[in-house]
Amino acid sequence: MFQKYLKSHFSRSTIGRKMVAFNNSTVALATDLGLKRRENQDRVAALSFRSKSSKYYLIAVADGMGGMKDGEESAVIALSSFFSAALENVELGPEHFLKDAVVFANETVYALTKSRGGSTLSALLINSDGMGMTVNVGDSRIYAKKSDSHEVVRLSVDDSLAEAFGSHGRDLLQFIGMGEGIKPHISFLDDNYLHAYLMTDGIHFIEPNTLSDIVAEADNAIQVVERLIAISRWCGGPDNASICAIDLDAFDFQECSSDSTVATLFDPFGVSNFIFEQSINVDSESSHDSDVSMEVIEKRARQPFKKDKSQDVKPSPDDKVSDKTSVVSKSKVTRTYRKTRKRKNTEEEQQLKIISLDDEDTES
Repeated sequence: MFQKYLKSHFSRSTIGRKMVAFNNSTVALATDLGLKRRENQDRVAALSFRSKSSKYYLIAVADGMGGMKDGEESAVIALSSFFSAALENVELGPEHFLKDAVVFANETVYALTKSRGGSTLSALLINSDGMGMTVNVGDSRIYAKKSDSHEVVRLSVDDSLAEAFGSHGRDLLQFIGMGEGIKPHISFLDDNYLHAYLMTDGIHFIEPNTLSDIVAEADNAIQVVERLIAISRWCGGPDNASICAIDLDAFDFQECSSDSTVATLFDPFGVSNFIFEQSINVDSESSHDSDVSMEVIEKRARQPFKKDKSQDVKPSPDDKVSDKTSVVSKSKVTRTYRKTRKRKNTEEEQQLKIISLDDEDTES
């Protein structure tokens, strides 16, 4: 049930530019259609949850492969299955549940496309014990920066012909949805890195020195995100552009719920709180698609980007971004879904109630 809700959530159209900031604005994430694409095949989101002993934030970007079949749907399924598998297997420990989540995402996308479609996936996992890990498949990138350094350092590995053999091709050697043989790159994050950035190739095509300059001169995560999205457009907006910036030094785990039945999703549309009937990771016999009853409270963030009258209008260098993500409740809609499943040879009817709190249609 959780994976299916995430799939539906991530399937929403992301035309134009959207952004959200959270955790006292220490994290900002955004996505932009760009100026040349008709659909946004990028997805970027963060999920907070906990195990019995630790609180976690899992932040990820996925880029559907536009030259292959079902690029957008592949990114949607990659991210939704990755998040749901990580949450359900959190008690296995971070290194194990990260790898299992990538494998499950790969299998799920492959079942849809049979290797004719796929997605990249890059993610950062941090927990309340001070541990950090990165994982990536494909060519979406993870960068990090130390406080005493001007330059950003790439932590991820591009699974491309260009990186492996020094060629100029952009073809990927592995991706989510390739089928058998996937080998995700998993590493521990050095404690000396105080800032991290995840981005798709619609951002990281920017020249490395320029990227470092922008990050070094920005005052906070929001400025990093807004400026890199703007520069991507100034360079012609050739591709979808998605990014997440995290201030690791100021990050506060107090905002993560202490209740193991609660998980929170952050994406450019806003914030959704998932309240499960029971801890989703306590039943060792549950599958990745377990139908534990849950309630979802969704808050849609006001968009901090100024609205363009046309998608062809490039942002002004003077455009300012607000970190306001407050919501004004306008209406309350309750929808109840019923699903019958078999579990332990008995049929149980499950309910999923979604409460949407829609904000008033006002400009920032």
